[in-house]
Amino acid sequence: MNFKQLTRILLIMILLLIFLTKTSSESNLNNKEKCYLEQKIRELELNIDKINSLIIVEIESYMDFKKMGHGIDPELILEMCDKYNVDPRLLLVQGWLESHWGTIGMAARTNSVFNVGATGVGYEEIHDIYKYETRNHSIEPYVKLISERYLVDDRTEMDLLNNFVDVNNKRYAQATNYESALKVVWKEINETTKIDSLITARQIIEEEKLQFSYK
Repeated sequence: MNFKQLTRILLIMILLLIFLTKTSSESNLNNKEKCYLEQKIRELELNIDKINSLIIVEIESYMDFKKMGHGIDPELILEMCDKYNVDPRLLLVQGWLESHWGTIGMAARTNSVFNVGATGVGYEEIHDIYKYETRNHSIEPYVKLISERYLVDDRTEMDLLNNFVDVNNKRYAQATNYESALKVVWKEINETTKIDSLITARQIIEEEKLQFSYK
């Protein structure tokens, strides 16, 4: 092997060593960045869990303040509202106006807290699908209905407070002052609980988590 060949081999080995060192360094940086992102996401998730716990406490406190002994699980309320992307305040507003959380009127017999399918008819005329074993069992069907038939075409909960109609422009309630009554209770919730600010804080953290998830 002559000097020229030896020099070429040494040069290749040096270049290979530089490449491997650089690759290893980049890999370490990527791993550190990945660990940081994962840790940040976990921290944000913990903050979201804490806020959810506070929202549940506020929901329960408000419901108990209005009517003790309602038997409705506040954790279930938030779970179902999150599942179908519905503001829990809308559920609280309608649950109170329709039946005081299922404690008065026909709802006291059907356990249909929101009187879905039970307006203006006697108990025997109400279809069995609108009669529930417990009040808690009526929560998901109602939230699903609101999500799929009312909060459509970019409508928001505030739109419904102004005109509570479904996708076919059919009113939820016959009373002409229904929307006005909804607004009164909605305002009361915002003034006497922290639900509004907690939901806003949670949205901010969820957006931040989404940004980290895309990195």
